[in-house]
Amino acid sequence: LALKSGESVLDVGCGPALLVAEMAVAVGPQGHVVGIDPSDKMIALGQEKLKSTQNTALQRGSAENLPFPDNTFDAVTFCQVMSYVPDVPAALREVRRVLVPGGRLLVLDTDWQGCV
Repeated sequence: LALKSGESVLDVGCGPALLVAEMAVAVGPQGHVVGIDPSDKMIALGQEKLKSTQNTALQRGSAENLPFPDNTFDAVTFCQVMSYVPDVPAALREVRRVLVPGGRLLVLDTDWQGCV
């Protein structure tokens, strides 16, 4: 993902914000990392983890309807999330909308059926 100091990043399906915390370090105090998740419980766990972090925010939201203006983020991540997204094409359209021109998308998902 090659995050740089000062970048703005979105983690879709952030869960307990483990990746949000790591990316916040990478973008530094001039950057900002936002995590969204449809689960209030996961948001609460993440907020507890990030309570001393200044450059992060968590909120409830869905991949198919991202609550952000166009061209907001330098990078967007989906880590172990796509298999839970009901409408993947809609989610990808939303990512394209919120990414700045030339922005980066990272999708990491495991095919558990194919694991040996």
